[in-house]
Amino acid sequence: MIERSLLDIIDNYLQYIVNLMWVLSTVFLSLTRVCIPINDATSTKRRPHSVLFRFLLFVANVFSYIYIFFIFQLLCNIRTFTISMSYFNLLFSFIVG
Repeated sequence: MIERSLLDIIDNYLQYIVNLMWVLSTVFLSLTRVCIPINDATSTKRRPHSVLFRFLLFVANVFSYIYIFFIFQLLCNIRTFTISMSYFNLLFSFIVG
């Protein structure tokens, strides 16, 4: 009984982390879209990306890799297979979208 409740706590904690990583990666990716430098139509040379843009893109990639890692951790857990399939659908929509 105690082991069962401990597994439930661990599963809830992992699901919370997965949701948090998904939200953070989405937020940072949307921030990178805001920070993309706009080139003038008359400008022939391309402006380099700002340091803020590169940092936000790096952080978004880190969060998305952590998110994918936790998704596969959940998929490997047989006990949460039905919950993991819904997270797999989220992952698929995140990659495709």
